[in-house]
Amino acid sequence: MTTARADNRPLIRAARSSEADAQSELRRARLAEAFNLTNRANVVTRNANFGAGAYPDNPSPTFGQITAVGEPRSAQFGLRVRF
Repeated sequence: MTTARADNRPLIRAARSSEADAQSELRRARLAEAFNLTNRANVVTRNANFGAGAYPDNPSPTFGQITAVGEPRSAQFGLRVRF
């Protein structure tokens, strides 16, 4: 599954699961999920404060700098047994 972001770059998430009978009264389910497969920097916020300088000639030195990013690539795996 691909999810679109505000800056129109893809953030790829994937999930896979399967179920099987292990024995007559025992069932097992496997699950694997991955988030941000391309490991892109997910910019959350930027410094939007222009500063005290005259617009547009003298911005603050930190104007436009990234101040927070989202989660990096991650994966999780699971196994469920029902009896």
